[in-house]
Amino acid sequence: MRKSRDRGFTLVELLVVIAVIGILVALLLPAVQMAREAARRMSCSNNLRQLALGVHLYEGKFGVLPPHCLSPGHDRNSWGWAPRLFPDVEQASLQEQICVKKLMMEEAASVPEVLAIMRKPIDTFRCPSDVGPPVNSLRAQFPWSAGSNNGANATSNYIGCRGVMDTLFPRPQEDGCFEAKFCVGFRDIRDGLSNTFLFGERAYEIRTDQGRVYTSGAGLVFGNRRLNDSQQRNDVYGCARARLNLDSHGNRAWSRRGFSSFHPSGAMFAFADNSVRFVSETIDFDGGVNQVIDNNPQERDIVLDSVYEKLAARRDGQPVEQP
Repeated sequence: MRKSRDRGFTLVELLVVIAVIGILVALLLPAVQMAREAARRMSCSNNLRQLALGVHLYEGKFGVLPPHCLSPGHDRNSWGWAPRLFPDVEQASLQEQICVKKLMMEEAASVPEVLAIMRKPIDTFRCPSDVGPPVNSLRAQFPWSAGSNNGANATSNYIGCRGVMDTLFPRPQEDGCFEAKFCVGFRDIRDGLSNTFLFGERAYEIRTDQGRVYTSGAGLVFGNRRLNDSQQRNDVYGCARARLNLDSHGNRAWSRRGFSSFHPSGAMFAFADNSVRFVSETIDFDGGVNQVIDNNPQERDIVLDSVYEKLAARRDGQPVEQP
């Protein structure tokens, strides 16, 4: 009686199996990537919610939101809103270590030990989807401390909402929750806490409509570079003057002052009522083909006429819900 020998795979059968496996991987990979992005977006949402909750705790103690920056004078650097908020977001010891209550920003950045602490990344201030470095050297082009340019500090993807415009030529109806020389309280958010941006995201990079990568620089955790009449540094706050996720190559520099993210098709925002929502980049906006609202007060509309502007403003008298 003949013994039968075990029959192996033929080359054709092996190729078929490999092809089937390849097809399955190709089908599953997008689903895996979507699941990862969903997890990153959830983590981002939790970060913003924690910061917004910290603002509520701060406002409960002091009756106002933390100032977006406290400048010791013209053309000087200043602590941002985050160091004031540290005790309310489980970072009380960090506030003590950087001497917020004892030293001005420039003085603190002159102390090597303090500067080293300011360069350490803080997970609560970083979006997991972003690609920016832990230390933001892009936003260190002007001296943080007297006579030196060594003040690069930790990157933040979360910035306070200044309103529709930045600090150049703003009008009262365009003001947001964080102003340059005024501490806002919840009583001052007349359009309703659920209808007003508190924080938004800013990505470290954007891709323009010409396919080029432009470094928008995200933001900074600890402070804002010098403020003067010609150079307004939007390191800790942003405005809705530029379209969300702006990609106009000609106006790409405005991405350094606006809101953006690496989340597909939009960005996360914390509202003043402590809710966090995803806002689509296709939200109604009145920036035209240039994707930026005109800077001249005489040229732009007196009455805010887009949903994006109305959500950024706290007292324009036109409460609107996110679509």
